[in-house]
Amino acid sequence: MCGRFDQSQTARYYANVFGWADAVYDSESAPAYNVSPGTYRPLMHIQDGERRIDDVFWSYRAKWAEGKLPISINARLDKLTNRYWSRLLKNGRAIVAAEGWYEWTGEKGKKQPWHIHRKDRAPLFMLALANFGPYEENRAEAGFVLVTDAAGEGMLDIHDRRPVVLSAQDAALWLDPALPPEGALELARNAALPPDAFEWFKVTPEVNRAGANSPQMATPMPGKPAPGSTTAGHAPADCRDGADRPGSPVRDLLEDRQQRHQSQRQTDDDARALAQALAAFEHLLGDTPARTQRASFGVMCLLRILFHIHLYDIHGASPKVRKMWMLAVAGRW
Repeated sequence: MCGRFDQSQTARYYANVFGWADAVYDSESAPAYNVSPGTYRPLMHIQDGERRIDDVFWSYRAKWAEGKLPISINARLDKLTNRYWSRLLKNGRAIVAAEGWYEWTGEKGKKQPWHIHRKDRAPLFMLALANFGPYEENRAEAGFVLVTDAAGEGMLDIHDRRPVVLSAQDAALWLDPALPPEGALELARNAALPPDAFEWFKVTPEVNRAGANSPQMATPMPGKPAPGSTTAGHAPADCRDGADRPGSPVRDLLEDRQQRHQSQRQTDDDARALAQALAAFEHLLGDTPARTQRASFGVMCLLRILFHIHLYDIHGASPKVRKMWMLAVAGRW
């Protein structure tokens, strides 16, 4: 399970990296190198269409489970559709940004902590589920959990579990309220960064002590790296941008919608400029002799063809652009 993580940058820093500079902040948490359960940490989520950064208690237990089930700090990915987690999967998706997390090796009493992070040292965007509803302070039913992979996905211990980490783009899709629970589950299964996107090194055993907090917690200890670990280097480019991930119809659909949204403004501007050029050209034709009009008609047709090619996806354009297209082409000539 994931029981500690390194969140040593400010919430505002992570939000800016994530592209949420306009988010509403309600966070007073200070950066920490050794975050442990039972503390308030900043979570990114969307509430009523508003991007928010709120401090939430790390631990969760449904109110109806009090006295029946223990408090949780993690939620297994393969269990998110059961009764206990399904409501949060639908309405409580969140992201915890961090520099890395910790795993341990060795026997009990001699546990060696390791700091695990991305090879390119980019922030991690870890999947979380949270109850943001009305609650009393420090009540477990108002907390959050980190989503972890099933057993067999640990970095150092094959019996351990690791947090599900997405790229910033996929993490934004996880937060999208329009994504149904089954789509969110598919995204988490297919888009998680693979083990070879990460590296790790030994750190001081002081990490074992809850409440310990210093830069030393995230500093490599002297000595040889463990097999499979590194102390420097970068992930392959296709690993950083997720190009080698398995295909996902849900993610592809949402990415396509997001890309269309991002390019819509440029499409509108280009279409407006082309329509104005066509209108100006038609106006000039009206003031020229018939011979010149016939000679220029081919040029006008060429402009129409170019306009049509440029807006090959006209049915996916905004109503304003579609109307402009009808006026500039179908209705005018």
